[in-house]
Amino acid sequence: NSALTELDLESATVIGDFAFRSAPVTKVTFGTALEHLGENPFASCPIETYAKIEDVIFNGKVVGTEKNATYTVSEKVFVEDDAVYMIAPNGGYVLVSYPMASERTDFTVKEGTTRISAMAFAGSELMSATLPVSLKSLGDKAFYGAENLKMITFLSYSAPDFEEEYDTQYANYNNMAFTGRLGEYEGLGIIGYYMWNYTSSMSSFFFGANFVDYIGHIENKLVMVKPKNGVNYQTFITEQYFNTFVDGSFAPTDVTLTAISLIDLIPSFVTLSDEQTVVNARKAYDKISSAEQIALVNNYQALIEAEDAIEYLKAQEDRSSSDSSDQSSSSSAEENAKHGNFFTDNLFGLILAIVIAAAFAAYVVVTKKGKGASGEQTATDNGDQTEDKESYY
Repeated sequence: NSALTELDLESATVIGDFAFRSAPVTKVTFGTALEHLGENPFASCPIETYAKIEDVIFNGKVVGTEKNATYTVSEKVFVEDDAVYMIAPNGGYVLVSYPMASERTDFTVKEGTTRISAMAFAGSELMSATLPVSLKSLGDKAFYGAENLKMITFLSYSAPDFEEEYDTQYANYNNMAFTGRLGEYEGLGIIGYYMWNYTSSMSSFFFGANFVDYIGHIENKLVMVKPKNGVNYQTFITEQYFNTFVDGSFAPTDVTLTAISLIDLIPSFVTLSDEQTVVNARKAYDKISSAEQIALVNNYQALIEAEDAIEYLKAQEDRSSSDSSDQSSSSSAEENAKHGNFFTDNLFGLILAIVIAAAFAAYVVVTKKGKGASGEQTATDNGDQTEDKESYY
């Protein structure tokens, strides 16, 4: 409720819950140091857009400006389709704030969003909104005061939790929990329902204001489009906000979502080190039992291509191992052949040498014997009997 109209938050690191709520703020500038946003800090502020004005450059010159409604603020915060999101500590996104004074009548929350902040769409001009498959919880008074709202489309298999926070305005005679009438007042008809603030049938009030108004004050209930296979959508609580339930398309179950997420983990360039990732994705996919759920796995082709790639790489590896083995065998054979040739060559040489030596010896004997026949003898120095020395050798 301050008088602030413009916020320069370029040096801010943390902005707390409802920090500027109901101030006449129309312009916000974020900075790269921003790490955390609490529950919609700009709730009920007449902000038309979170887009930032950027220069249009052509041939190195600024030729004009344009609005950019999708940009990165910091490592933890970003703006997409004119809504402010924060990366949640446990994964996924939190939609923190939607510009209340935007003239748009329809909005689709980013897939991957697990929670919508309290009062995120409060007071907006929206007539319809689509909530993602990933959504787990809807903040207190998320669409409170959105008087034009007519329809909400839910895409998650299980209905998200509707968060609530104590507000003294809940305590009115139009949302008492008892069954039956008390004078001019009629209870909401909760049978066997006990609340934390329960003391008697008169003081047990039902809390809730997630859509348009407090429970018990909603005159024109909404249309809900829910998954055909959705669970926990038609309950006492949802019937306080919606009176028409329409079946939409099938929503992926947790089993299907697990398969999709595991296939997404497969890298675009597959190596043999990714084989276990591919095997895990296949096991998860094979757990899907119905044709309707199988049809929702829109990245199945990536699994097929990855399996083909692994099979090809393994075949290449086997072929390479086989070639290496053949080459090794061939090398051994060649080595053995070399040793064999060496042995054969040397044996042949030895035999040849023996043959030559024998032939030479025979030649010498024959020659000397021939000389002895002609009477050529040599006398020893001591005058002993003569001897044919060549014949001896």
